[in-house]
Amino acid sequence: MTTKADTPRIIGYDVARFMAVLAMVLVNYRIVLAFGIKTDSVSVFLADAFTGRASSLFVVLAGIGLTLLDHRQVIIRRGFFLLIIGYLWQTVWSGDILHFYGWYLLAGAAALRLRPIHHFALAVLCVAIFPLAVFALDGTAMGYGQGWNWSQLEYPEFWQPLGQIRNLLLNGWHPLFPWLGFLFLGMGLGRLGLHQPGIRRSGLLIAVVVFVGAGYLSAWLQQLPDHRPIIEQLSAWWLSPDAMWATSSIPPGPLYMISASASSVAILCLLLELCANPVVARIFRPLALAGQLALSFYLAHVIFGFRDVIPASSPMNTVEGAQLEMVDQVGLRALLEDDDLVLEDLVGQDVAGVDLGRAGLDVAVEGHGRHSILSFNKQVAG
Repeated sequence: MTTKADTPRIIGYDVARFMAVLAMVLVNYRIVLAFGIKTDSVSVFLADAFTGRASSLFVVLAGIGLTLLDHRQVIIRRGFFLLIIGYLWQTVWSGDILHFYGWYLLAGAAALRLRPIHHFALAVLCVAIFPLAVFALDGTAMGYGQGWNWSQLEYPEFWQPLGQIRNLLLNGWHPLFPWLGFLFLGMGLGRLGLHQPGIRRSGLLIAVVVFVGAGYLSAWLQQLPDHRPIIEQLSAWWLSPDAMWATSSIPPGPLYMISASASSVAILCLLLELCANPVVARIFRPLALAGQLALSFYLAHVIFGFRDVIPASSPMNTVEGAQLEMVDQVGLRALLEDDDLVLEDLVGQDVAGVDLGRAGLDVAVEGHGRHSILSFNKQVAG
């Protein structure tokens, strides 16, 4: 009898996880390190292209991973673990996705036994709820613009009860509505068996057509006139056709969700097709190994990447700099220096892509302060 532990690793998913976390790092550096800079460059172009798309790919991968794991109690435990880690991490990194990720896992556990058609229906429902809620709740305490300081990208009401509910459900960086749509899409694809040759090839073709179509439809709908008074256009910019029908992630309107879903599926199908070739799979193997440490890299890029390099113009240059130093010295630095333990061992790599084997990480932190260097040697047992 074949068990999940005996199931061969699907390297395409691991490579996709690496690409997703690498793009997320690039986007975060763009927001923090280049805050306010308008100069065009290749890096700025790439960061803008990946904004809202790297994290959507990560969540779609999570949905696929839940169906591969297929163990509700384990998923629930890992969801609560990520909630704890995520809300603690929120005090260090205000753009955190981990606490949202924890809620995604809990929602995914509740929908684990559904058929693919029901997962896809839930995805469509989550996408549809967002614009309806934004227009219906405008002007109320649950309105999309409530709680934000847009000029500084800060959310002062995050730790208040109403602010937390609003941020979680509707207007945070990755709110449940509509972002659960990515998770349910991934679960449906996982149940269908996206890695199978016929399905991935059909999926690639459909995803490319949908992506191009969403772009053209967005460009057309954004030209619709906004008949509101000018003061309302400025104060509630997210209600304008130019914002609601855009393919950018803020606000996460329907065409953004469709476009980002299509790009995520296209990337996954393409990587699965490429990695089905043994030669390509061997070339991509280092990237796959890095992808198995996506959670550790996500946390480490803030600790070891942002500390001492955050510019004065950045909204992150506040109390968070001291918090990063504290976390580095007291918490995660000790975890990363452990030869046998990485965060993926606690959370489980399979919740973000595929059922994976035991992994070890040898980490050495050379120096301290401004010149700290994180070096690692990744080895996979067996």
